[in-house]
Amino acid sequence: MLKYMNSHFLQQQLNIVYKKQIIKQIKKKIQNGNEFHLCLSQGAHKSLRMKKRLIKANKQNRPLPNWFRYRTDNTIRYNSKRRHWRRTKLNIN
Repeated sequence: MLKYMNSHFLQQQLNIVYKKQIIKQIKKKIQNGNEFHLCLSQGAHKSLRMKKRLIKANKQNRPLPNWFRYRTDNTIRYNSKRRHWRRTKLNIN
C-alpha cells in the first residue's frame, strides 16, 4: 500500500511540474510576442464556423441505411469514411 501511495504521489508531483513547464512556455511566448496555438483539450467556447464543421462531421459519421444496402446491384456494403471519436481526430484548430 505504501509503495502504491508513493507512486501515486510521485505521479501527482510530475503532473504539477509538467503543468508548470507549460505555463512557463506560454508566458515566455507571450513576452516574446509570438503567436502560438496550444490545444490541450476541446474548449467550451466555440466559434460558429467550428460548430458547423463539428456538426457536419457528426452527421457524416453514421452507417449506411439498410434500404440503400438492399438495393439491387449495390456493391457498397459499409461507410468507409466512418470515424471513431478516440482513434481518428478531425484536426480542427
